Amino acid sequence: MLRSVTTRRTTAVLAAAATLSGLTACGSDAADEGSAGEGAHAGTRSVDGVYGRVEVEGVPQRVVALTPQAADILLSLGVQPVAVAMTAEEEPTYPWLDGALTGEIDPHLLAGFVASPEAVAAHDPDLIVGAAWAVPEDVHRQLEDVAPTFAGLTEGNDDWDDLALALAELTGTDGAGVVAGVGDACEAAAAELPHLAGDTYQYVAAEQGRYRFGNGAWLECFGLVPAADQDNTQVGEAGVAEENLTDLDADVLAIFDRLGVRSALEDDARFTGLPSSNGGAVLWLDAALANATNSPGPLSFAYVIEQVQPVLASDGGRD
Repeated sequence: MLRSVTTRRTTAVLAAAATLSGLTACGSDAADEGSAGEGAHAGTRSVDGVYGRVEVEGVPQRVVALTPQAADILLSLGVQPVAVAMTAEEEPTYPWLDGALTGEIDPHLLAGFVASPEAVAAHDPDLIVGAAWAVPEDVHRQLEDVAPTFAGLTEGNDDWDDLALALAELTGTDGAGVVAGVGDACEAAAAELPHLAGDTYQYVAAEQGRYRFGNGAWLECFGLVPAADQDNTQVGEAGVAEENLTDLDADVLAIFDRLGVRSALEDDARFTGLPSSNGGAVLWLDAALANATNSPGPLSFAYVIEQVQPVLASDGGRD
């Protein structure tokens, strides 16, 4: 997580966070009842996914989630997945799922980051939910022989709210209400940070010799806007080479420090001369926050707001 700070939180932010936390409770209640939600109607529902139209008959009762993001969104919609693709080592880096997820954690659902049709079929699903990176088109065809399979909307990193609306359609639940709840929480958080309104952001992961752009749309929750070169799609390998460090010139710079470069960067005059280091804000993310922000869902947004808003309200995360 981000380092600890002491800060005052307004009633508005606390109330919004409570609303998001309530999504977990509502999801658990609905899941315990073994349905996709009160009033969910039978019949055929469909959405257009990355590989074409996905159709579901009736109300899904056994949904397999091939990504933690899918599990997050499903839980927020009141749908408890019967199984989620995750390893025991990964579990601690998704703390917002702790206590909300009661389905099986199955590390065999993915083999080499690609869905295993055999492992998925073992859970007897009536709906399979994943992402294109985990479900290439040839595997999608195999999974369709098991159950209707939604592999996301595009080949890139889909906006979480679009995913929520699509999954709500497939499960007969209220996606608009979930999206609105996150919007209210973000509005409250941004209201606490008026000095950031309209400031630019960049979000990168430190890699060998470069800084690769991640999906920074979560920073818009705090009133920020993407810098001109910020790439949230993650379709390609967009980034900034180490020798071009000064191109990381946004007002707020978020860094997933996967290589432990913080100390070296803070001794680098190019870094200390960046706008984010001089009146802006630098956020150093650990694995949990990187997961929460790169492929967010309603539950992870509550975690992000809890962790990030106080730091942005204090001194921008700099020691």
